[in-house]
Amino acid sequence: MDYRPLYRVLDPESPDPAARIFRVVHHVLAAFGIAIVLAETMEPVQADYGAELAAGFYVVGGFFIAEYLLRLIAAPSKPGHEHLPAWRARALWAVSPGGIFDLVCALPGVLFMTERYWASFFGFIWASKYVRYSPGLASLGRVVRNERQSLFSVLLGFGIVLLTAASIAYLLEREANPAVFGSNRSPRPRDRPSS
Repeated sequence: MDYRPLYRVLDPESPDPAARIFRVVHHVLAAFGIAIVLAETMEPVQADYGAELAAGFYVVGGFFIAEYLLRLIAAPSKPGHEHLPAWRARALWAVSPGGIFDLVCALPGVLFMTERYWASFFGFIWASKYVRYSPGLASLGRVVRNERQSLFSVLLGFGIVLLTAASIAYLLEREANPAVFGSNRSPRPRDRPSS
C-alpha cells in the first residue's frame, strides 16, 4: 500500500494544501492543550469548568494519539525507508527520536483516562510540539546533529575547566573557611578543639 500521500500531509516541510491545513490544526490544538493544562491549575476555573476542560483535554489528547498512529502508519514512506519491509520501517521510526517524542506527546491523552494529575503534568510537553514545525529550531537541530562531536568536545573542555577551578578553590580555601568549604569527613587531630 502507498502511504506517500499520508506522509506528505504529516511532513513539516510539505507545501501541499492538506499539509498546511494539518499544520494549522496541529498548532491550534497544541495551543489549546497548553491553555487547558494551565487553566486546570486554577482552582476556581477547575471548579466552574471542569467538565469542559476534561472534554477539551480528551480532544487534544485524542488528536496527538491519532497523530502518533498516523505517523507510525506512514513510516514506510519516509525517505530512506522505502526499501524496508513495512514492519521494519515502522519499528525503526518508533524507536527514533521523533517516534519516541511523538509517543511521549501522546502519553497525556492515554494517562488522562486513568490518572488525571499525571496527564496534566505531562500535558506541558505539548509546548515542544512546535519544534518540529519551526524552521529555525529544525536548523539548530541539524547543526547540533552534524557538529555533535565538536560540541561534546567543547562541553568536555568546560567540564574540565569547571572541575579544575572548583578543586583549586577548595584546596586554597578549605583551611581558611572550613564552614563553607568543609566536607563530611571527620576533623583531623589538629582540627579537633582541645578540651
